[in-house]
Amino acid sequence: MMRDITFLDKSFQNDFGCQVKSGKVPPPNKRKNKQQVAFSNYVEDFSELYGMQVYEERTLTYVIHLIDYKGVSSQRVYDLEEEINNFIMPGMRGQLIDSFMPDVYFEAEVITGPDLELLKETGEQTIEFVAYPFKIFLLEEGNDEWDPYNLEKGFSQLTEYQINGVQEIKLWNVGVNLLNPVIDSSERMTIEKEGQIYEVQKGENRFIDLPLMPGENNLTIKGNGLITFHFHRELI
Repeated sequence: MMRDITFLDKSFQNDFGCQVKSGKVPPPNKRKNKQQVAFSNYVEDFSELYGMQVYEERTLTYVIHLIDYKGVSSQRVYDLEEEINNFIMPGMRGQLIDSFMPDVYFEAEVITGPDLELLKETGEQTIEFVAYPFKIFLLEEGNDEWDPYNLEKGFSQLTEYQINGVQEIKLWNVGVNLLNPVIDSSERMTIEKEGQIYEVQKGENRFIDLPLMPGENNLTIKGNGLITFHFHRELI
């Protein structure tokens, strides 16, 4: 199968006539915060001080190859060089989808411009994307397209509830990173999690201090109406 990457809804194969000759998608490096205890040989690791390991951004490297390079005119190669540069270099960050991993996307951008002179000389060019550490699933949690035999690629759970008074619910974060869901509510309600009360307004709500930790999260919701939690799992 011919490999392709799609960045900001543009396919390198369909829109630029290029195929991906090779791609490197290494895991992110851990960001360590170590301090040596005074007057001892002991080193304290504060990397998970707030409950989660922090990771560095990752670099994705792709070698693109101009399809039918020998049959393409020099003018077309020059035009393509300008097209690609003008597309990837304005500093926009967005979805990068690798056809070898069609279920997920990377939040990425190009920082350093590629030397597109090589495209003229060899028909090939290396492009580096700097990306958010985690792979993000394209489908929201609570979707119906899940695989009961593979919890990494599928997990069935409710994310929408009709609340009539008080209801305790469970939300599962089956990824490896904490998530802050977007909460849509038809009416004003309250959410309680681990003793903390959150006032939910009618409409869309975001709470940076209401994380869903990996695993089971227990919430108590009070109110009357429909409430929906929107979130995507994140994996290394």
